[in-house]
Amino acid sequence: MIYHVRNRRGEHRDENWIRFWEKHTGLKAGQCHVLDCKKDAEDGAHVNLVDRDNKKTYIVPMCHQCNCQFGQEFYVIGPLVSVDGETILP
Repeated sequence: MIYHVRNRRGEHRDENWIRFWEKHTGLKAGQCHVLDCKKDAEDGAHVNLVDRDNKKTYIVPMCHQCNCQFGQEFYVIGPLVSVDGETILP
């Protein structure tokens, strides 16, 4: 599934967010999940859904360059994992 998201600064806690995403999805991150980006995913990016009532923060794999574009909107390929690990959007 494709999601419209806004990139945001991540939470600084002792968590490897890309490994967090892999653990909760059972998948390998592979390429950056931003549509049309072909770089390897290096970061677990913190994102919020755009134009939805859902205000949760989610993790999605991104390359470092895409992840550093705070406040920018992207279309990404799911799944998305909430930072609390309780919600996975396919």
